[in-house]
Amino acid sequence: MDILIRRGAIALLVASIHAALSPAAAQTRAAAENDVKAVFLYNFGKYVEWPATAFQEGPHSPLNVCVMADEAFRQSVERAIADETVRGRPMTLSIPGTPAATAGCHILFIGKTEGEATRLLLKKLAGSGTLTVGDSPEFLRLGGAIAFVLDQDRVRFDVNRAAAAEQGVTISAKLLRVARRVMER
Repeated sequence: MDILIRRGAIALLVASIHAALSPAAAQTRAAAENDVKAVFLYNFGKYVEWPATAFQEGPHSPLNVCVMADEAFRQSVERAIADETVRGRPMTLSIPGTPAATAGCHILFIGKTEGEATRLLLKKLAGSGTLTVGDSPEFLRLGGAIAFVLDQDRVRFDVNRAAAAEQGVTISAKLLRVARRVMER
């Protein structure tokens, strides 16, 4: 009987430790996922062509990455693009508070928290020269160009070429080759 009580106490102790560590492990996993997505955003800039009108300040105007997501993701993007350039353009980070404030975004990340407002925002961005990237399961169906997905615990991405074209951007064949899935509509 004494052995059963000890085994029960040990099992309870192990379960308590596991429960205490699980939130920390989940936070670490989420932070790593955010960091990977942020680096993808930086790299997308290398494989996308924007219309000449997208850079109104000339050939050295910044490539503006805009983020509509939680603070943790914003920080990951800020770290990923700090002091980086793409084709001679310095990368900048903007946090648009409203759909109207997305004017001038070259890459716009829309987080899961944006919900149904995403569909309206994506419609507004047609022809704007903005590459839209999101991580909600329905992002491509709503008209987004690139959607992050988790595939066997790895961050991957799917592409909607028609949506990118509607937004006025062209995604290179090199980037399309590494996409998990490419949709034509």
